[in-house]
Amino acid sequence: MQPNAVTYAQYDFCQIEKDIMYFIIDALQSYVKKEITVQHDLFGGIGFELQLKAMVKSKNHTKFLGHVRDLMKKPVSYVYNKEKKVYEITTVLVSSMTYERNSGRLVIKIPQEAVPVMLNITSGFTLYNRSVALTLPSVYAKRMYELCCRWKDKGFFRISLVEFRKMFSIENKHLKICDLREYVLDMAQKHLCEHADITYTYDLRKENGSRSFNWLYLWINCHSIEESQKEKHKAYQIVFNFMYEIFRNSTATDIADTLLDNGDLKRAADRFTRMKTDIRNGRIKKHGINQYAAKVLHDDFKIPETLLGECYKKTKQREASEKLFTELIIKKQKELKTQMDKMDSKKTITKEECMALFNKTDKNKRDSNCKSLSDLIFM
Repeated sequence: MQPNAVTYAQYDFCQIEKDIMYFIIDALQSYVKKEITVQHDLFGGIGFELQLKAMVKSKNHTKFLGHVRDLMKKPVSYVYNKEKKVYEITTVLVSSMTYERNSGRLVIKIPQEAVPVMLNITSGFTLYNRSVALTLPSVYAKRMYELCCRWKDKGFFRISLVEFRKMFSIENKHLKICDLREYVLDMAQKHLCEHADITYTYDLRKENGSRSFNWLYLWINCHSIEESQKEKHKAYQIVFNFMYEIFRNSTATDIADTLLDNGDLKRAADRFTRMKTDIRNGRIKKHGINQYAAKVLHDDFKIPETLLGECYKKTKQREASEKLFTELIIKKQKELKTQMDKMDSKKTITKEECMALFNKTDKNKRDSNCKSLSDLIFM
């Protein structure tokens, strides 16, 4: 069980150094389960004992100890969330080591800054087979194996090449796409096919008007995957792709994961497939589809407003404006009707007024020179 922060952390380790990380994570989790005891120092670091015979096949430990020393000089960068704040921390995995010669025992100390990320599984973790991970013959294969294990329940993963290179610490390596394919992606794919029960296919794409490849798409394949799981993977891809067209950030993953956890993934995939068909056929206008999709997510799938962010906020503002405009129109219509009723009431002659026109004796209400209608008729 590896925390996701470690899975996505940035570091440049060789194969043996990556294996040492696996043993350190295993030892820390054994400590949490109270299976082993550790030594605490005054600065918050912890130290524990490792048996070299469990980690090194040969009796010559010199090379292995050299890699442990190298870990004391290689930085590890990771993102850590605490109390609604995000910290980017850079530290080393090993702060010191003590080796008793010819004893096969090695005491490794982990600095305080590295302990939280190695033990923090509350924000998600990756389950992997340690035996498989240790047998993979390259560090790129090990890291790709971790990514595949992290996303195997989704069946799909998408990452920008900038983030991918940063994660693998190859910003200045394999700069040509053909080298990236050959020495990283293809080689790791081959090793996973030979040694692991999970592998992947990939595609490099140019998006957002880029002239060069800037996105990596991964499709994860488990050898023993069931048909129902394949359908779930396909539904996840549909939802994620549609969400990414709207949000263009990690919110797409958060929404797809929420729908998966709520059991609404298949229903959402069908809904968004119909929505895309309606857009192509012209039944739904593409302009404003972002706000419409956000409303569907909130009303039909109970996605919280905090997750939808600015997209749903614009929808609410538009709805409020439309409601205010409708209320104003209704108010104006009522005012106009009231005015028309008053005008109609003024034009109506009462019975008394009508009879007064024919009443000859009612001259006191008229001017002396004014004759009634009856006087005019009987002149």
